[in-house]
Amino acid sequence: MATLTERIFRATPSPFKDALCSLYGWRLHRSRYGRRERDAFLDELRREEFLNVQDAARLSIERLRATLVRVCAEVPYYRELFANLKIDPEQLPLPEGLEQIPILEKATIRERPKDFISEAVNRQSLETRETSGTTGSPMPVRVDKASLRRNYAYYNLFRARAGTAVGRRRATFNGRVICSAARRRPPFWVRDWTENNLLFSVYHISPATADAYLERLRRFAPQEIHAYPSALLTLARHARAGGQALPHPECLIVSAESLGADDRAFLSEAFACPVFNQYGNAEMTLFAGDCTEGRLHVETGYSFVEIPGALPDAQGRLTGDIVTTGFVNRAMPLIRYRMGDTVTLTSDPCPCGRVTPVLQEVAGRTDDLLILPDGRQIGRMDPVFKGLTGLDEVQIIQESIRRVRLDVVPAAGYGPRSEKELHRAVADRLGTGVEIVVRQVESIPRTAGGKFRAVIRLFTPPDPPAGLPPL
Repeated sequence: MATLTERIFRATPSPFKDALCSLYGWRLHRSRYGRRERDAFLDELRREEFLNVQDAARLSIERLRATLVRVCAEVPYYRELFANLKIDPEQLPLPEGLEQIPILEKATIRERPKDFISEAVNRQSLETRETSGTTGSPMPVRVDKASLRRNYAYYNLFRARAGTAVGRRRATFNGRVICSAARRRPPFWVRDWTENNLLFSVYHISPATADAYLERLRRFAPQEIHAYPSALLTLARHARAGGQALPHPECLIVSAESLGADDRAFLSEAFACPVFNQYGNAEMTLFAGDCTEGRLHVETGYSFVEIPGALPDAQGRLTGDIVTTGFVNRAMPLIRYRMGDTVTLTSDPCPCGRVTPVLQEVAGRTDDLLILPDGRQIGRMDPVFKGLTGLDEVQIIQESIRRVRLDVVPAAGYGPRSEKELHRAVADRLGTGVEIVVRQVESIPRTAGGKFRAVIRLFTPPDPPAGLPPL
């Protein structure tokens, strides 16, 4: 749901949007980066980055126990849970004893959100981070400033691995709505001078607008690009088909969507730079990032990762639902939290020298692209659900190029206003050329493997020109 501030921003004339965006960027920068804390956190993380196997395991267990002891003392939900289960976090054998604690589901947090907030923090000073909710059921996450800065220290360590840092000239393609869906002429971007960042709308990329995007991207000449892979793939395909040049940044940092090996190779060749993948969540229970060898390492100092019930295959890999315990967010710590993704985890040695586990595959983010009448291809859609209430689950089904159906499993509080807000949030991204129908259902069917698919397209798009990777 768009807030009043967001609606005002979208309606602001383009010449003034840069100023508003830069002011907002300044506010975010102050929250995320304190100079003294940033340097101290980064120094600490660099000392931990190349620990040997024994020291890395010991550090992980130390942080796991410290987290369990802290939540038992400070967090109402866990104090009650541990008392009922007669769990003493000081004596619990780790890691095997962790299985005595039930896996935490999103529904439990939504039912008792205040009980997950630590009593040791000033609730009035906390910030709220909205999860996008891949099943259409968003959840507010509270975080204190120190935890937020530690979280971004991990992100900056990852950026340093990719060869970049805070303040470099950056282009960003993500789920923010920065202009009206009805807009047909540039600019489809806005400048954040504070962060030295040019933010592009991913919802306006089409055959009719791609040339304008490419021209602005070349003129800006970013040193790094942060993006949903689907947005860059669309632009790269268009550039190659038309013989246009692409900028050559120092790196591409992609996240939020699955990235196959073929698409990764295509992007690396098209932009003439390495591609680094990052995987995490707004709940701050997991952070993983590529090393220079292209392997997605889990940061074991950030959280403890489990795949309950999984047995190693012939190569020693574990595959199953990922469950995580976060060490970073002290305001709202989550223990054994089910993220909703299926992953394959390996502990094979990496040539980069890091001993942390590697995620070989993340199978939870393989939704279809929406293909629109004007040629736009819309990727990740779960940002639509941020801030919406009364939704248990939502599945987006594109029945035809001009019709999208939203199947909604309502939660408490759902009503005509909820439906109107959901309809408007989707229309803000798709525009007026698509009919949007909302339908209430009792449940949403899972795949044969038991997985939820957030976006399904029921028709096949045309094949791309020869030499380009398929959609």
